[in-house]
Amino acid sequence: MLKRELVTAGKLYVIVALCTREGDLTLFDQFVESLPEAGQKKIHAAAERMCNQGPPRNLEKGRPIKGQNNLFELKEYQSRVFWFRAGKLPDGRGLIVLTHGFTKKTDKTPQAQIDRAVALKKQYLATYPGE
Repeated sequence: MLKRELVTAGKLYVIVALCTREGDLTLFDQFVESLPEAGQKKIHAAAERMCNQGPPRNLEKGRPIKGQNNLFELKEYQSRVFWFRAGKLPDGRGLIVLTHGFTKKTDKTPQAQIDRAVALKKQYLATYPGE
């Protein structure tokens, strides 16, 4: 069963991450824990900026995924985290869902990673309809 857990909340957005198995860390946390401490701090700082200032407008820090509707990647050096917007909360803040992260080793984003993000997004929308 797909669950969501709070990552951070700011003045513009609330950010949640997905967990695919009861008792496991979220996919985002699993990825972050695999990074060195400096990388962990950078990814968490990027999420904090996003929830308070909105999604990055600088293509060096984030970009939409070509050919996909409402799917983006948050970028910090070689670290990438897929995310999408999932509507508005009753208090007016937007909801951002982090699917998973990976370390990019080539120039192109691997199709398997995009496919995984798309599948997680579909599963989220089926689990939490109407958002």
